Amino acid sequence: MRRGSSKDIDGGGLYLDMRSNGARYWRMKYRFAGRERLLALDLYPEVSLAEARRHRNAARALLRDGIDPMAAKTYRKAEYVLDTYLIPTLRRRSITTMKSKDAADALAGIAAKAPALAAKARQYLGGIVNYAIREELRDDG
Repeated sequence: MRRGSSKDIDGGGLYLDMRSNGARYWRMKYRFAGRERLLALDLYPEVSLAEARRHRNAARALLRDGIDPMAAKTYRKAEYVLDTYLIPTLRRRSITTMKSKDAADALAGIAAKAPALAAKARQYLGGIVNYAIREELRDDG
């Protein structure tokens, strides 16, 4: 356990991680594909124990279906950033002809609205461009 941190264990992998600075976080420890993983659920007291247990139960249901809850959470976040910010901004641009300036303008607009998501949007857009290059849908660059 980290120095200056303690745990209040609830069960089923759910626990409250209490830091020395007073911050408290709901966490869930689980195993997937033979590896121990740690899922950050939410902040306490914004999320009650009952709600944290619902999050835990949903994550355990994903595990029963063979889905890593952390990967599912990452997928939901990527889908949100794409649907809310990237697609509306770049809707009329083709990935095959998009210029760096088009992407930079779109990312600047996202940074103005949601600075915390701008870096993720850049990462996702870079992944889309790299995929298009690999599939020979566009030239390198």
